[in-house]
Amino acid sequence: MVGHDLHTFLSPVQPTFICGVCKKCLSDAVSCCSPAHSVCRTCLQTLIANAKGFIAVKRQLTCPHEDCKNQFNPYSVSTNTHLNLLIGALRVSCSEKRRGCSWTGELSKRPAHVHNFNSVACRNQQKGCSWMGGDSELFNHIATDCLKELVFCKRGGRDCGGPKAGEFRREDKLIHQVKCTKYKCRVAGCGTEGTLDNLRVHEPRCGEQAQLIEMFKRENELLKAQAAQAKKNRNSDQFAILTLRRDVDQLRTEVAYWKYRAQHPGWAPFSPAGAPPPAGFSPSAPPFL
Repeated sequence: MVGHDLHTFLSPVQPTFICGVCKKCLSDAVSCCSPAHSVCRTCLQTLIANAKGFIAVKRQLTCPHEDCKNQFNPYSVSTNTHLNLLIGALRVSCSEKRRGCSWTGELSKRPAHVHNFNSVACRNQQKGCSWMGGDSELFNHIATDCLKELVFCKRGGRDCGGPKAGEFRREDKLIHQVKCTKYKCRVAGCGTEGTLDNLRVHEPRCGEQAQLIEMFKRENELLKAQAAQAKKNRNSDQFAILTLRRDVDQLRTEVAYWKYRAQHPGWAPFSPAGAPPPAGFSPSAPPFL
């Protein structure tokens, strides 16, 4: 972090405690040159970032303190532990003084105090909730953890069981679950609602009925499949009958033809003379059978 604001100290800060970059009281001081001039660690990182090209060639930086031109290697600096202890013992006021905090104490103890000062109490404190925490944690506490928070039934809403009967504190959730009448039967296709006790009696019977219904459905599907197969077989049989009738008619025609040839040995339909058959002969509809 950058240096500490000078106006929060209760007494003037010594010049040796001032950072040569940010001009504030040192924070996490590191020594940068032989006269033991120090800068904030964050400020040193800023210097390195701004002079990266120069450092790549010379690997040296000039001390940022006024009237000091000493060069130092920014990658070989060390933490000024003694100076950090001295600064941590300086007395300061709270950084939230503008918000009305009158705390004063050592600088090293101020972060813990500021954390506690920024902590907020649960909005249900007067109802018995003793939780305290940061602003960012308050929402999650109220949404999931606070036992004094007013919630409503997720099944029947705020009017579950009557006007506003579905509103209750989170700690009374189990009491409402016993009385809630909006629990649904877990058997597929059943829309029965009731209390948990009622459903414990209803669901076993409902399950048996559901099994019977499922069995009847399967039998119905099987009968439909058998009927479809029978219809398909019937159509196939009808086609076979028509084919057989056609073959019989063809055989009858052939029998008539050869019978006529036997009775009329001198007649030949494909003779060179091409003599026509006697009147009344039709191979497709023979008059002889």
